[in-house]
Amino acid sequence: MLNYIKGEIFRLIHKKSMYTYFGFMFIGYALITFMRSGGFDEASVTNDALTLFMMLPVMIGGFMFMAIYLDDLNAKSLVALVGFGMSKAQIIVAKLILSLLFNGILFGIFPIFHWLLYVVFGSGARFDALSEIYIITLRYGLLTIGYSALVAALVYGVQRATLPMVVYVVAAFGTIYNLLAALVLNPLAESGFDLGSLFVFEIVNRISIALVNGEPILTLLIGYILYVGIASVVSTVVFHKKEMEF
Repeated sequence: MLNYIKGEIFRLIHKKSMYTYFGFMFIGYALITFMRSGGFDEASVTNDALTLFMMLPVMIGGFMFMAIYLDDLNAKSLVALVGFGMSKAQIIVAKLILSLLFNGILFGIFPIFHWLLYVVFGSGARFDALSEIYIITLRYGLLTIGYSALVAALVYGVQRATLPMVVYVVAAFGTIYNLLAALVLNPLAESGFDLGSLFVFEIVNRISIALVNGEPILTLLIGYILYVGIASVVSTVVFHKKEMEF
């Protein structure tokens, strides 16, 4: 598994389309920031992060989901991996590690890029605003990992790229959770059955609120880790039940 992870890291850091995509994304973000810079004040760097970072699970996470989880399907390399003796559980764990690594790097870089733009364009952004921006970023980074782990089950169930990509994007926009909340979770909560806390969206919200309020997050983090772990177990079960498609 370690050799596979090393090989995937090498493949991804030499993936030209990744640099092209994120290059255009960062340039586009800089242009949008410049066009809006006339109305900046000291609080803009944080307030705009609250609004604009909602797109990160799609803009960053969507590309990395495609590169990490779907490229193997398009290249038909999953068959080769299993054929060479790598277990399906190892593949899923390796994909999760790669998702954590690359999303962690990108979500770690983006807040600094965002803050520097606001400094350069004269918003008067304070250095201590970075901690607030990182809390906002952490929320969307955790959601990205959670959505990726959950939709992975669909990847290995259908072994096609299009449907999982569509489902990931819809989930990353919050559409699936919002529909569930409106149609199922809110009515149940009014009847005394609060199931919202079982969903990654709500778990991550509570982590963010706890960080802002300076409250302990260990229990919430354990809940999040359990969520990702259960999603990975489900993916493994689905993968084992599905015959490899050539």
